[in-house]
Amino acid sequence: IKDINMAQIPFSGLTIGTASSLTKLQGALSTDEDTPLKFNIAHATMTIFKVGSNSVVRDSFGNEAYNGADFHAAYAAARDALTNSRTWIETISIVGAFTSDAECALESNMIVDVSQANITAGTDRTGSAGSAIFAGSGVDRCYIRGEGILNSDDKTQHCVYFHADSTNVGVDKVNTRRSRNHNIYFNGCEVYSATNCNGQESGDDIITA
Repeated sequence: IKDINMAQIPFSGLTIGTASSLTKLQGALSTDEDTPLKFNIAHATMTIFKVGSNSVVRDSFGNEAYNGADFHAAYAAARDALTNSRTWIETISIVGAFTSDAECALESNMIVDVSQANITAGTDRTGSAGSAIFAGSGVDRCYIRGEGILNSDDKTQHCVYFHADSTNVGVDKVNTRRSRNHNIYFNGCEVYSATNCNGQESGDDIITA
């Protein structure tokens, strides 16, 4: 690949052939137009899936980040395993049926793929006005997508909640059900979209404020 200037890549501290080396190298490769490095290595994907009653998290290399009974802890482990301070988008894919007893916090530069997921709220948190299955505060470039199911089961105010000047956020093709208030709520967001979503049994399917 003749466009790469290898002298500009800081290889110090890399252990070739490991997942951590890929993460460091990925951060070293820039998309800045002022440099000749025009690409990033394939973006990381963390996958959450079921083994028996456990929620298991593995990365694209098969490394395990969590194996336990708590879906919320599994989601947090998957999110924390994404590249720190990234300027590109990475993905968490959720596969299977799960119960979430706490809010799954969203962050910038991420996709949550729920196309093969069925996630139900497990604990009544309707006493909190911003309670949700997934929520993002002040995030940029964050998307939830796929034809899976987010079911509040009347235990959260929302299924998805973006707020506090979040921008470039969206929900696409997600089936949302039975939130106490709004299935999808964009509150004080700048650039946002909800496309091809199917809401059931809530006061409002999609609302902005």
